[in-house]
Amino acid sequence: MLWKQTSSQIREICGKKYLASCKLDQRCNKDLSLVTDCMEHALTACYPHTQFSAGWDAKLL
Repeated sequence: MLWKQTSSQIREICGKKYLASCKLDQRCNKDLSLVTDCMEHALTACYPHTQFSAGWDAKLL
């Protein structure tokens, strides 16, 4: 990971919030169609689900 390769001065300037936001950004799915597909189903289905999980990782939680 690049974080370990940066100097301690840069790590101190950026802080742990920056590192956490980078990790979150890497884990998040950029494909928003998973969410909009769930919304479309919820609005148009005759018998919509009571809960919707967008993406396989959400189904594991």
